[in-house]
Amino acid sequence: FSVLRKLGVEEKHIGKLILQQLSVWFGLPIITAIIVAAVVIAYFIQTISAEISAYIGFSTLMLQIGATMGILAILLICYFINTWIIFRRSVNP
Repeated sequence: FSVLRKLGVEEKHIGKLILQQLSVWFGLPIITAIIVAAVVIAYFIQTISAEISAYIGFSTLMLQIGATMGILAILLICYFINTWIIFRRSVNP
């Protein structure tokens, strides 16, 4: 990023580049994980749907999956924001 500064790129654009770079670093693994998790959950529900409905019910299962995904999303967002702040501090002169 120091080379970009020497070339005359504004700090605002450097900030956008940092955000784009972190979005790729975080986005690709998250997208891959979501696709794999969707396939696994669909297979899981399809293979043992009778047991799910008999023991806990689909609504309870979906509520638990949603709560887990929500907690993970909050943690990932916090981690992304903290990484972005630390990255900007290390790049700024």
